[in-house]
Amino acid sequence: MSASRTMVTPLFVALLFSLSAAPGASAGIADHPMILLHIDAPTGKNPCAPPPLRMQDVVTAAPSDPSGGSGYFVYVLVRNADSTGLQSLAGFEFGIEYEGDAGSGIQIHDWHHCGALQFPMPDWPASGTGNLITWDPVNQCQMSELSVAGYFYVTPYSPATMRLVPRQVSGRATVADCESAEADVYPRRLGWLSFGGAALAGDTDGFNPGLEPPTGTEPIVTFSQPRPGSSVADDDVEFSWSVSDDLAHQWGIPQSWQMDEGPWRSLDDRPDLYRQFSAENLDRGTHLLRVRALDRDGETGIGQLTFTTTVDRNLPPTLRLFGVPPAEVAGPTGLHLSWVGLDDRTPADRIRYRYSLTHTAEGDSGRIEGYADFWSDDLTLHFETLPRGRYRFQLSAVDDEGDESGLRPPVAFQVFNGPTGSPPSIWLADGPGFDEETSDPNPAWTARGHDDSTHVDELTYSWRWDGGAWSSFDPSPTRSVTVTTSGWHIMEARARDAAGLVSWRPERRRFRFVGVPQEVASANAPMAIRMISPNPSRGPTSLTFEIHRSGPLAI
Repeated sequence: MSASRTMVTPLFVALLFSLSAAPGASAGIADHPMILLHIDAPTGKNPCAPPPLRMQDVVTAAPSDPSGGSGYFVYVLVRNADSTGLQSLAGFEFGIEYEGDAGSGIQIHDWHHCGALQFPMPDWPASGTGNLITWDPVNQCQMSELSVAGYFYVTPYSPATMRLVPRQVSGRATVADCESAEADVYPRRLGWLSFGGAALAGDTDGFNPGLEPPTGTEPIVTFSQPRPGSSVADDDVEFSWSVSDDLAHQWGIPQSWQMDEGPWRSLDDRPDLYRQFSAENLDRGTHLLRVRALDRDGETGIGQLTFTTTVDRNLPPTLRLFGVPPAEVAGPTGLHLSWVGLDDRTPADRIRYRYSLTHTAEGDSGRIEGYADFWSDDLTLHFETLPRGRYRFQLSAVDDEGDESGLRPPVAFQVFNGPTGSPPSIWLADGPGFDEETSDPNPAWTARGHDDSTHVDELTYSWRWDGGAWSSFDPSPTRSVTVTTSGWHIMEARARDAAGLVSWRPERRRFRFVGVPQEVASANAPMAIRMISPNPSRGPTSLTFEIHRSGPLAI
């Protein structure tokens, strides 16, 4: 099947035509262009000249050297030819991946490009980055069998592979000819190198796509994370891959995945270029991920990734609930629920909870719940008096690794006798608003309550600071605090009416303190002195101090 010939993307249009418009250069993009890597000894004699190489002379394997004494030039070569003959070349894009840390694997010391312009990604030539190289399509139109795009100077300290991959920002490896047409270079047409006998898919000799022409027209699935055969020290694993096909620009290839021998699951709602998803709570051991892609010609390609998880599966928390009322309560009554979570890895004091209590009576309803993105440290839910009606309580927990318990089976009950009407509503005025910043170390809030049966002057209020204990209800509608630490803080308030009904949901203000925290000390404590300026490292200058002490201070 021939690759479709299309006009270049806007990126290539801008690059090629910014140089000049080409006259009638040799037409025809290759059916299956390829990009190769070639190893050679370092040389100072015009490395960018077309190499006197035949395809069978390309070197794709070399020894590694722990001493670092063996350095090589690694050339990036582009072949744009098909069965009708040599085709022109004016630009291409590609990416690289390799293994390498300080003193191990592959170290790239330098890179030189041989085109007119290059457009490298940030951190190029680090592993996982890419480049785009162009030549002037009029004066530098490449017509060699193997065009030299550039070369790396590398040292292989230990066994490692170096691989050509699609350019990461576009998900493609592409060539453009001197008439501004382009074609995709598919992963099976991208070469790779082996240093020190490093293996990839069981092969230790590297890969020259010119000597091993691939067959088949099915889509190709290329995994980039995790590496095939690698070990992962987590039971939650994130996967990413790309899909290419011999039909160019197939951005909508339907895909599905299967973990081990589980069911096939669709990925139609995912982005098309680079696919990504996570598998959670995998058992320790070796796993097999399959990804299946179907192109519009009905060809099916399946990619397989084998990997090993080296830690035990993290189990979600379990929950115990106390104080559950019977299904029918004569009333009047209150509610005194408490709970605790248990987990195989997370201590009990770090498990967080999300809960909701729904009340319905004679068409009226109320609800107390955590915010959608807010996991609470609460371990109790307490109401002195419940209005009559039907109730439904739900609870879930989450551990340090983000594994959720799932909703506990709901608790449903009905109170037949009790106050009628709705609990008071409440909101907070003054003080820092939700998600605001303040430098005031003594913020204060005023509660505004409203009730259908109790006058506002007869409402009482309870407050909670930073998830601590709720204060006793009292008539004062204002509350101030002394902030002793920088960062995020939370103030909450509830209102209670004369019938004993308490606001279903506390009014909550989360704010960030960016000022100087107040010191809390006893009257007999020594003075706390803090040097505010200057930075002592900047040399002698005038000094500014803050002095904090509770109680009288004579100076």
